[in-house]
Amino acid sequence: MQCQRLALALWCQLMALPAQGRGTPPLQELAAGIDALYLSGRGSLPSPLVERLESARTEAGEAGEPADVEIAGSRWRLAGHGWGKYRFCLDNVQGRVGLTDSHHVPTVRIQPRAELVHAIGPADTVQMMTEPFEAALGPLTWSVSRVDVHSDWQGLSLHRSMSERFVSRALARTIYEDGTLCTGFTFGVRTGAGIYARLYDKVAEINLTGNDYWFDVWGERYDPNRGVHRLEFQWGREALRSMQLNTPEDVLAATGDLWKYGTSDWLTLRNPTSDETKSRWPIAPEWAEIQRSSLNHDLLGVARLKEGSRRGALRLLMPLLNGCASSAAVHLGTEGISDTLQALGPELQRYARSSGEDFSARVDRKRREWSL
Repeated sequence: MQCQRLALALWCQLMALPAQGRGTPPLQELAAGIDALYLSGRGSLPSPLVERLESARTEAGEAGEPADVEIAGSRWRLAGHGWGKYRFCLDNVQGRVGLTDSHHVPTVRIQPRAELVHAIGPADTVQMMTEPFEAALGPLTWSVSRVDVHSDWQGLSLHRSMSERFVSRALARTIYEDGTLCTGFTFGVRTGAGIYARLYDKVAEINLTGNDYWFDVWGERYDPNRGVHRLEFQWGREALRSMQLNTPEDVLAATGDLWKYGTSDWLTLRNPTSDETKSRWPIAPEWAEIQRSSLNHDLLGVARLKEGSRRGALRLLMPLLNGCASSAAVHLGTEGISDTLQALGPELQRYARSSGEDFSARVDRKRREWSL
């Protein structure tokens, strides 16, 4: 065991020489800040509003699609079902909101979309999401139920053997692999109210989700020839309370402190030595860089964010569209894109007549469902 530890220590020392001995570019931080900010508000739902929401919920259930509702000038789509413990589930392009007249849980649950946070910033997101409900319900006591703090890096290499070098307060630990390639690690329990950390391949996730706006967030700092890895800490309600953080203002002011605690006390990457106590091993040089994250929050702006989301959605749709269109071409007797699309027009019109829903009406319905 002692020989194995010494061998690992020597190997780690070699891996810690990117600039001096191996010509590997140093770590580059691409972006950092808050990626998720979930809010809870305690107050009471006025009876007239409850009646209006109940009516809209019944309408949505009967129609099989969300119903339009307006709350203090803010437009929402109310579903015919609830959201967890919340009877009323509302969605729009800004995010999702749950409302309840129960006294066992907070009256309002707000989950802004990550795109909104990166478009206008966390503070403005809080203001935009809470104002309509303050106006409709009266004064509410707001608290943060979850905040995710992240930092994105190029130049960080993941490998399975790193697992033995992490020192964490979390008992649960998972290694993710794609074949022989290590794609990430998790620490803690994601569904809990404590701290949960992820270190993972962000570009691979973008390829699956279509969140291409991240390339705009990274901007000119991003090198497409190098991978991007994200370190993210999810702070739940109980973990925030243990740090004496409750209100949105408290949490936003403490973002840097949350990162410092996460990367210095809760989770660290070490270089092994002959010492049998891992917590006394020195901090790995690459982790020391991560500890010094800028935590600056680059804002995209709504227009650029929508364009990035549109590109990602179309990229994910293209394989399906290409397959369906080429299959249709076989049956239509067409060869190219133009003649296939031209021939599809009458077929789509015939289908619209048989289904009872015009194509433009179908587009409008989906646009409303997706809050676009």
